[in-house]
Amino acid sequence: MLTAVPLPPSAGHAAGDPDVHLLSSVDRVGNIEINAFQRSANVIVQKSLGEGFGLTVAEARWKSKPVGGSCGDLRAQDRRTGYLVNVEECAGRAVTLLHDSTATAEMGAAGREVVRERLLSPRDIDDFSEMLEVLS
Repeated sequence: MLTAVPLPPSAGHAAGDPDVHLLSSVDRVGNIEINAFQRSANVIVQKSLGEGFGLTVAEARWKSKPVGGSCGDLRAQDRRTGYLVNVEECAGRAVTLLHDSTATAEMGAAGREVVRERLLSPRDIDDFSEMLEVLS
C-alpha cells in the first residue's frame, strides 16, 4: 500500500498544503497506484525530460484524461487531446482545465480516440493485413 505524504516545508510553493503530495518511482509507485491516480485525476501532467514514446500519455488518454506536458509523444499532439506546455504555462493550463469541465471532457474523449485509432492491436492487425496485400 502506498502512503502519500504532504510535501515538506522545504518544497516551496506547496509547502504545508495538505492536498499536494509528491509521489515518484523512488517511493515505489507501481502500476496499480498509477492506474488509480490516473483514473481519479481530472488532468494528467507529463513533464519528464527524457520520455520517448510516452506510455504514461497513452494510458492517460485511454482513460479519457486531457494530458499536458512537453515530452516525446506529446510533441505531436494537438489541442484536441491536451496542451503542449512549457514549465511556465503548465500550472495555468491545468487550472484552466480544472475549471472547464466541458473542455476537459472534450480533450479526454479526443485523446481516447487517438489511442483507439493509432495504438490498439486492431490497428496493428489492419496495418499488417494491408502490408500482406501489397506484398502478394
